[in-house]
Amino acid sequence: MFRVIVLIFINTFFLCGLYAEISSEANNILKEIDNKNNEYHSGERLVRTSEAKDILNRIKNSNLSEEEKMYLSIECYTLWANVSIASGTFEEDYKILGDIYKNLKKDKVFKKGSSDIYGAYANFANSFTSLAFFNKKYPYSVIVDMYTYSRLALLKNKNNIRAKQVYGMWQIATLSFYNNAAYYSVMTSLNDTSSLPDYMIYRAYIYRSMAYMKVNETDKAFEELDNALKMYPKGFYGYLLKNSYDKGNDGFLSAEGSEF
Repeated sequence: MFRVIVLIFINTFFLCGLYAEISSEANNILKEIDNKNNEYHSGERLVRTSEAKDILNRIKNSNLSEEEKMYLSIECYTLWANVSIASGTFEEDYKILGDIYKNLKKDKVFKKGSSDIYGAYANFANSFTSLAFFNKKYPYSVIVDMYTYSRLALLKNKNNIRAKQVYGMWQIATLSFYNNAAYYSVMTSLNDTSSLPDYMIYRAYIYRSMAYMKVNETDKAFEELDNALKMYPKGFYGYLLKNSYDKGNDGFLSAEGSEF
């Protein structure tokens, strides 16, 4: 029996050591996206879709390399998808971003397939899946893309810890059972948080908690949740996970769906 798996993913994706590898102009833009994602995940401020669009326009009109433009644009699309959920424009944005998502694969720069770009696209797939859920859509091909492009990113750069994290998130969301090999694969993907932005450390707490809960390590699961709640007391995903545990569920990723 084919089961519908609802994926609620937490977003945004920065590649290992990228700040040191790109131009200073691109670096500044990337840090700006980083800050807005911190704000979004913390729940401290409602980030507007117009803010992502403004950055996109600056990227388009900049003198950045084509690869930098592609990478940063994908990160902006991811930010756009994230904040759209809370902005009330998710129906319109789902249609617009859906066309953008499909057209990116046709771009000649994208087809060259750097680890940076593939990793960013995997995370875009992550965020777009969440946006699709809010529109009562279940895009299976996009879910597959999350796996495919995180793995391709790792093939090109095995030390890409951001790609490992996205891959670990995909495993938690899609595995219907957890044997020892699968469990340790997931934890290995999520444990390395060195040099990650704050919101990605928060994301690791959330997903490690669910991984522990799925193998009945309840004490560790609640410890990870507590870390997430202390880090971002107003964060939506910490609230969502706590609410799920209070209802007796093992997380907010399940075949039956999620309640908000």
